[in-house]
Amino acid sequence: MSSWKRHLLAMAAATSVVGFGMSAEAAQSGFLTEAPAADCAQMNQLIATGKIDGYDQQIPSGQSISRLELAMIINDAMQNWNAFTPAEQSSLDSLRKKYLYDIKKLELLNRLDKLDNSSLQAIERGNVKKQDPDEIPYTKNEQERISKIESILDKVKFSAHTRIRNDHRVRKNHLTGQKTRSTRANHILVTLVTDLKANDRWSVHTSLDYRQAMNHPTLYTSDNDGATKIFSGGHDEGEATGKHFNPDVWVTGSLPNHIDIKAGRWNEWTVPGHGYDVDCDVAGGEIDFGNKLRVHLAALKIDFWDYGFSGNNSLITTARATAAENYLTSHGEGFNGPGGEDFFGIRFDYPFAEKSHAHVGVNWTSAMPACYQDPVQRDRVMSYYAHATHYFGERWRADAGIIYSNAKAIPAQYIGFEASKDPGIWLGITYGTLDIQKRGTYDAWLTYRQEPGLTWSTYTDWWSANERGFRIGVDYMLDKNFMFTTWASMCKDIDSKDENNLWRFQVDYFL
Repeated sequence: MSSWKRHLLAMAAATSVVGFGMSAEAAQSGFLTEAPAADCAQMNQLIATGKIDGYDQQIPSGQSISRLELAMIINDAMQNWNAFTPAEQSSLDSLRKKYLYDIKKLELLNRLDKLDNSSLQAIERGNVKKQDPDEIPYTKNEQERISKIESILDKVKFSAHTRIRNDHRVRKNHLTGQKTRSTRANHILVTLVTDLKANDRWSVHTSLDYRQAMNHPTLYTSDNDGATKIFSGGHDEGEATGKHFNPDVWVTGSLPNHIDIKAGRWNEWTVPGHGYDVDCDVAGGEIDFGNKLRVHLAALKIDFWDYGFSGNNSLITTARATAAENYLTSHGEGFNGPGGEDFFGIRFDYPFAEKSHAHVGVNWTSAMPACYQDPVQRDRVMSYYAHATHYFGERWRADAGIIYSNAKAIPAQYIGFEASKDPGIWLGITYGTLDIQKRGTYDAWLTYRQEPGLTWSTYTDWWSANERGFRIGVDYMLDKNFMFTTWASMCKDIDSKDENNLWRFQVDYFL
């Protein structure tokens, strides 16, 4: 049945039920009133992702729909929650909270719909099934305890994620032609997440991450290409060896006037980034407010792994890192420690067209020596950026972004070259409709990035620092909740021109 036919049937059912307890005039002031255009536009952005079963067309422009109809779409979208990105989940959650009581009424209608005429007549006549005489009934106290347990369980949700990853890197010195092969990441990750709904506005979340890194001392046995083999416990950078356990706790709240709050410690994973990529632990607070124009404020301590690039750290011991550290030491400075970098950001998100979204923002972060940013001359760096997304039909998506900063470079006499100060650029195209609930769905994507260390504000496993190049990849659902991901990067260091190619093979299971 098409979505619009379902809407019409729901309207008829709602009209009948509402008529039992209130006048038609009263009904028009609530459940069947017209939904705001801004909410419909926000819903259309989610429909455009193709992740809501049964909705292959957006709400027609200029067509009014009721709160009931919009509540139905929101309720259907919630059934496929895990298929959405974190940003899309946030948008969907804001709609769910706004239409919570409309959805509750919809659930009541669905329950009534399941009662056939004979059941209703039996209830009216008192001709219901009598209790089994051999059945031992619960006492009042037992029933109260059971009700309390059921009430608690209704407020708690559990989810889990398992990941197996292997990253294979090949570096090539553009002067000597010498290649270096290494395993950048090779691990198993298990994440357990608990969501406790304290009340209609506030929720408490916990996340427990356990990562076990694996060694491969004989992973590369052939030397036909003249490559040098590196085995730092199976890793050369970007991932600590051995075991890693990380607990996080944070709270989220939804206040009146479209205000959403997040505070505590959590792992942030935003691939698009809208100007700053984050794939690490953060601690602090964020607030979002506004209706169509959303304003996002964040004040955080972020672990950008900058301290991992000290010349005395086993993760990487390059001459550049050592030179940078010597410069900082001579000025009484040092690489940022495990406490993380300061971060303050403000971002504006606006859907300027039905299928087009714009993001503009400014970040202030601690200077990052690993990106050649000089904390002696400027201990805080301001980065400003713009990013846009456009959807073509049901399957195509395009992204474009640019970022720049006022960072000062570590003097060339220390690091051996003049660090580039070009704008950071991101261009991307995606095809497909990945749905983790559906076997055989997929998306494929091609990305070009230019990320000079002096102008891009972070670096993660999504992209390395001070590089430019292409990445092509695909995500494919082997089965429901069982995803295979692979991609390849063809990149060069912006300053040294050395090649830095990376391949990833990864399997994810969502529960």
